[in-house]
Amino acid sequence: MKLSGEYYTPPNKWQFDAIKRRYLSHGVKDSNLDIESFERYEGIIKVRYFLKAISECVVFDDPAAIDISVDFVVSPVYFHYSGYIRQTMARRLKSATLSSQQITKIIKGVQSLISSGKTGEEFEQINKLYLKVSAI
Repeated sequence: MKLSGEYYTPPNKWQFDAIKRRYLSHGVKDSNLDIESFERYEGIIKVRYFLKAISECVVFDDPAAIDISVDFVVSPVYFHYSGYIRQTMARRLKSATLSSQQITKIIKGVQSLISSGKTGEEFEQINKLYLKVSAI
C-alpha cells in the first residue's frame, strides 16, 4: 500500500535521508542505532521507525539522538505518527543529559508552540519536559 499526501510526507528536514545525514554528522561512536536496517522500509514508514529508534537512543545519552529529539519535540510539524513520536521523545528527554543550549531551545520552542496554538495530545509530555528543564 502506497501512502501519499501531505499527511504522509514530512517536510524535507524530517525526511529519512536528512535525519540520517544529521545523525551521522555527529560522529557517534558505538551507537545503538543500526541505520542500515531501516533501508528496507519506504516513505513515511521508514521515517516513523527511524525517529522512534532515535528516541530509544536518547536513553543511552546518545548525543545525536538527543539533539535530533530536542529539535523534533519543538518543531511544529505534523505528519503520520509525529505526535506519538514527539510524545515519546519528550518523555525520554526528561531523563537525558541536556546541554544549556538544548535546554534553552526546549524552553523557547515550547513557548513558541504554545503561542502558535500548534499543540496536540502529545503536549502533556512536552509540558512535563518544559517544566523540568525550566526548573534547572
